Amino acid sequence: MKVFTKVFPKYLEIELTNECQSNCPMCPRDKLPNIGFMSDDTFEKITEEIRKSGLILSVFISGMGEPFLHPNILKYIKKLKSLKLQQIVISTNAEKLTPDIFDKLKLLLTPRDIIRINLQAVDITLYGSLMSGLKFKKVMENIDYIIKNKSNLNIGIISITHNMNREHLPKIREFFMAKNIFFDAKPAFARCGNLVNENIIKPIEKFIDVMPICSLFENINFVDWQGNIYCCWNDVKRENLIGSIQKDTFYDIATRKSILLKKGLDYKICQMCDDFTRYS
Repeated sequence: MKVFTKVFPKYLEIELTNECQSNCPMCPRDKLPNIGFMSDDTFEKITEEIRKSGLILSVFISGMGEPFLHPNILKYIKKLKSLKLQQIVISTNAEKLTPDIFDKLKLLLTPRDIIRINLQAVDITLYGSLMSGLKFKKVMENIDYIIKNKSNLNIGIISITHNMNREHLPKIREFFMAKNIFFDAKPAFARCGNLVNENIIKPIEKFIDVMPICSLFENINFVDWQGNIYCCWNDVKRENLIGSIQKDTFYDIATRKSILLKKGLDYKICQMCDDFTRYS
């Protein structure tokens, strides 16, 4: 039954893959139930729903993996650009964003789009502790090429602030400010109870029984690599399914979200929510 929708998410987060080369201590990837890559069929269904709804403003290409591991990422970005979205935001650890790939990507993007490079240190030893599995020299060479050849593209460096790198952050900021590159540090959080690492953040207990409002839930549809739409990007264990791009429209999802919000969100991850963006 269709009902009046209180919300209609205008932002879409697409997880092309939840595979990643790195094993960062601030990322609870160990809680993922399965690993895989989005199929062409699933991606086509997503883009068709974007086209039909006409309401999606921005797409975030991120999720729990490294999007440039997907062999078809450039083809997918080209398809998204054909939909006349306001903005595409891509998150990457930059190891696979080689000069050849970047030169091709640059032809697809506009200054309104954003490439966010996740970087925890500019010191090789600390980097190895915080982003193990990645090749520091290769990453820094890629970043150097991107900076020198970015033209008018919007490039930013993002770090997560926690006990293991807090004293190092001024060095990262200084390093990239000297290159006239935007840098931002965001505080670590426990990913709604999914991240258990006392070197990063203290364990949390339940905050509330029912969350009456959440901007993440209201404004963003998170679609995983299988095409499933979950309540939140923090649903790392993939326990709280709202629907599927395979069989549901964005209107269906908006209707369900409106009903859930009317009752109040009582998901366990909502009760444990420490995501500082939930009220933004």
